[in-house]
Amino acid sequence: MCGISGIVAKNGNDVETSLIQKMNDCIRHRGPDDEGVYQYKNIALGHRRLAIIDITRQGHQPMTYDSENFAIVYNGEIYNYRELKEELSRLGYIFNTQTDTEVILASYQCWGEKCVEKFNGMWSFAIFSKKQNLIFCSRDRFGVKPFYHFQSDNHFYFFSEVKQILALPEFHSRLNYKNAINFLKNGILNYDETTLFENVFELRGGRNLKYNLDNNNIDIYKWYDIEKIKLNYSDFEDAKVKYQKLLEKSITYRLRADVQMGVLLSGGLDSSSINSYIKHIDPSIDIHTVSCRFKDKKYDEHEYISAVLEKTGFQNYEIFPELDELFSEKEIEETIYYQEQPLTGMSHLAEKDIYKRVAQCNLKVVLDGQGADEILAGYQIHFSIFYINLFYRLKLGKIFSELWKRKKHHNIHPVSSITEVIKRLFPIQAIAFLKNIYGKPNIPLWISKTKIKPNLLENIFEYNRYYRGIFNFSKFEIKKHIPYLLHSADRNSMAYSVESRFPFMDYELVEFTLSLPDDFKIRDGKTKYILREALSKILPEKIYNRHNKKGLDTPDEEWFKSNSEYVLKELQEAIVITKGLINENIIRDYKNFLIGKKPFDFAFFRAITFAKWVKIFKVDV
Repeated sequence: MCGISGIVAKNGNDVETSLIQKMNDCIRHRGPDDEGVYQYKNIALGHRRLAIIDITRQGHQPMTYDSENFAIVYNGEIYNYRELKEELSRLGYIFNTQTDTEVILASYQCWGEKCVEKFNGMWSFAIFSKKQNLIFCSRDRFGVKPFYHFQSDNHFYFFSEVKQILALPEFHSRLNYKNAINFLKNGILNYDETTLFENVFELRGGRNLKYNLDNNNIDIYKWYDIEKIKLNYSDFEDAKVKYQKLLEKSITYRLRADVQMGVLLSGGLDSSSINSYIKHIDPSIDIHTVSCRFKDKKYDEHEYISAVLEKTGFQNYEIFPELDELFSEKEIEETIYYQEQPLTGMSHLAEKDIYKRVAQCNLKVVLDGQGADEILAGYQIHFSIFYINLFYRLKLGKIFSELWKRKKHHNIHPVSSITEVIKRLFPIQAIAFLKNIYGKPNIPLWISKTKIKPNLLENIFEYNRYYRGIFNFSKFEIKKHIPYLLHSADRNSMAYSVESRFPFMDYELVEFTLSLPDDFKIRDGKTKYILREALSKILPEKIYNRHNKKGLDTPDEEWFKSNSEYVLKELQEAIVITKGLINENIIRDYKNFLIGKKPFDFAFFRAITFAKWVKIFKVDV
């Protein structure tokens, strides 16, 4: 887990080493253990290292290979590097280190660009080839590890974090207006290759980038496509056994490290499953857990955390965030600095606080349950999607049965469930989009100067397609929602030089889970059904039978009520900083919330953090 950077001088001149050094210096937090620079004619590569596998000097980067024909900068982990190393050794390749970095280089020499299809892991890397006179860049299937690029008339740059390009004189921060509106209105970020910074682009998950140094041409292409996954399973018992084996393989891979490891433990089904299964795989393992708790019992999950610890015997570190400290101006601004984008809610602050505690416990790697909800149908919205799928298949009796079983486990009345379904059926959505096109765009009054309107046909067809079953909806979430969660986890963990790993995001496990029918994921009013059943003999009974979901809840509404003076000051400042893009109506809405005329809206937090982001990164609005 590291940070990378690269510069190409398009005019063929030598790159100044000081420029790549500046980019390195900006991301010391991503790699405090070592750093290096490689310079050859008109290219320069930079690297900051967080040593996880082969922590000796042999893992130094940039790493060269094949008599220095190849040079690489790499961020991430190839979990199956041992198996690939054995395969390459049989083919005659000789290795001088115990690193996965050298395995990537040998794989590229052996299989070319197709090598990425053999990797199981998370990565972003760039390989310079002297003979080919090109730079080959790649990002893992789901975009766990970051990779950005920007080009001017004179240079092409790539980097792990945008602050690296901000350090250079050639770049000036300008607002991507369309993305800003999307965030302020809907809280949406990281949904395509564009960013909030104009002309700064993200290499999306499952993409490769080739830079031809002969003519400065860039070729970006998709090497992995989740849309190719098909429904193909029908036997639940067989699927349950295979799911368990794939989860075990995923966790085993992610326990590979040469440093002290830990596991996040919230008390929810996902993190509890990882903890319980680790103990099942290796009863003698020495591993630590870290949990976030709250003094307010409404948010605290002590009883579930305790059930897991009683089962595993793991040593647990607990943190009790103090709201005034957690939600302080200093913490908010520091989180925005590392995230490089505004925040949708205060859970980001709690997540960052957890990783701070992880680092204090001297844990360099932690396993996290990120992604399970989206892939295993863990949210309440998935019930509506499930019912819609049953409706289109005319399984009306099944719908009736599932409605009452949902009431039993989640205390949601069938009438409320049916109302949810009606709101999401195609005709209702079509009407909503038609209003946006032929009426006034549905933009809140507190956002000014917008002329942006949605694309009617694109939105209707996409919405209708993905809402017709969990199979399609999960694909949608993997492409549009999970990148945001992965971005947050990467930045919050790397702020404290901690590597976060996600067993539920293993591509083999993801593909298999997607291929399963909807009723393998929701059944008898239970979410994540196949996970529960596959681990029924491993999980504590309290966790197996748990159906309420808290996630990383924070008391946002209470804080906004009790800190009105600060919030009003920040909202007023947001109007000034954004030059009226956010207008006085946001203050009116907030005051109406305080007197009970309007419900709490996360838009208040979005507006405040957006303005702080503009200020911190000196963005031209």
